[in-house]
Amino acid sequence: MSGHEPSRDVPATAIDAFYQLVDRLEPDERIAFLLCHVEGLELTEVANACGISLATTKRRLAVAERLFKAHAEGVPDLETWLARSPKWAKAT
Repeated sequence: MSGHEPSRDVPATAIDAFYQLVDRLEPDERIAFLLCHVEGLELTEVANACGISLATTKRRLAVAERLFKAHAEGVPDLETWLARSPKWAKAT
């Protein structure tokens, strides 16, 4: 789910579930997560946009990604979509 338009192979229910989970993140982590994973910004661009250090950006993004992945487990629409992504797939 990066870029401005949702992928055509991602069902609307997965997109809805994605945003419901993102809404559960703390605002600072949510902003970093969305700028990186939805808007497609690089880490340095996220840091500049937020007016924070690169280290803080990395920390916020790591927290957001960990929480997002944990919350996504058990959500069938998201599990299917995430399993196809190298970034989010479970290690075997």
